[in-house]
Amino acid sequence: MTSVASEMALPEHEVPVQRPGVAATASSKPDATEAPAVASTAPAATPVPAPAVQLVALAPLTIDIWNAQERYFSVSGSTPDEIVASAVANVPNDPSGAARSTMAYVGPITWDHRPSYVQDPSNGSCTMTAVSSTAVYQATLPRWTAPTNVQPELLAWWRVVLAHIQKHESEHVVIFEAYVRELPGRVVGQPCSSWDAIIGQWSAEVVAAQAEFDAHESHWALPAYTGPLGG
Repeated sequence: MTSVASEMALPEHEVPVQRPGVAATASSKPDATEAPAVASTAPAATPVPAPAVQLVALAPLTIDIWNAQERYFSVSGSTPDEIVASAVANVPNDPSGAARSTMAYVGPITWDHRPSYVQDPSNGSCTMTAVSSTAVYQATLPRWTAPTNVQPELLAWWRVVLAHIQKHESEHVVIFEAYVRELPGRVVGQPCSSWDAIIGQWSAEVVAAQAEFDAHESHWALPAYTGPLGG
């Protein structure tokens, strides 16, 4: 590697020579009273400072999950890996108490379906005539809250992640609601004694449909981040 000193050496055509009027012969001697010639040196180059890092204030972002209440938990980090690790480590349990290991999830916090029925007094037979459903959904979502100032490129990356979370979790609610709407078609006209079997089969199909959607979405990967790291 070339040293700093050699980089600053003057070009050969600038090597100092004797002053005019003094013969440059091998036998000539310099005047004892004459000051020795001193090589002039160029001033050292001033290092160019690196551009100042332009950070932006981190405004905690929220998203709207269709037909659901939003519940947020705080995450922190200065890189994509740190943010994701914080989200997975801090995601709260679902309302049933079950542990979660994803950045976000959604599900019903109220999930009640009750059949209406009529009973024939002549023979005691019971037939279901309708279903009333009460379904309230809650989405548990990460909210990036620290550090105070962040790279603008990282904030843009996070917006992309949140947009996908919003779309994904909203679609889960859409699937729930589709099954709620079609439940009466399975029930009306059926004997009351078949309710448990019908609702059991229906519930299993709901779970399977949600799992199928997650499997379809599993190809999605976090967006690549090419911006600067740290701040």
